[in-house]
Amino acid sequence: MSKMGIEVEDYVESGALTIISNDIFYSPQVASPILIEQWHKLFSNIEKKNGKPKGFVAMGMPTSSFFSSLSHQEHLVEYETAVAEKYDGNIEAICCYTTESMDYMPFKHIIGLLNAHQNTAHRDYALNQWSNSRALSIIKRSLNEALGSHGSRLLLNILSHDCGLNGEDAILCASRFEENLRKVLCSSEAGNIIEKVKAEFMKDVVF
Repeated sequence: MSKMGIEVEDYVESGALTIISNDIFYSPQVASPILIEQWHKLFSNIEKKNGKPKGFVAMGMPTSSFFSSLSHQEHLVEYETAVAEKYDGNIEAICCYTTESMDYMPFKHIIGLLNAHQNTAHRDYALNQWSNSRALSIIKRSLNEALGSHGSRLLLNILSHDCGLNGEDAILCASRFEENLRKVLCSSEAGNIIEKVKAEFMKDVVF
């Protein structure tokens, strides 16, 4: 930030900027309700110290330990989902994830994180709304590239009619999408397609 000409120290001293350690604050060792409560306490303490500001912008990046196991990743998705359910727009919240950390996550958890957010942010500073239709278009595009348009339509029809899985369910319940894909295709082919879908999602949402 200093290289960009932003005097970080001045903002910290004035109380306009508060920096906290994500290892302490944003960790899988802390239950989701407590994590949410900690945010409220932080905002409350800032108001007591500096008076009520015009608004809050909260930026957070999960500690790397969140990505060390599937159970920790599930905790992260549960936390983000719980925050989304309580989000009222009074605070501008920006959640930061590195591509390296998301590479550790299975497709179903990436979908879970995206479904817990309203937008993705990109280098032109534009916000691109996240929606089921956007996710579905990414899946269709990935399947077209992997199988061709005819093979893609055929696979989606099989999933829809034989497995009871329509396009909407593929977005809202990614674990079912993966599970049924493995039923229809051999394990290695299903795994390759899921990786292609995951890569296409990463390319679409990267900053």
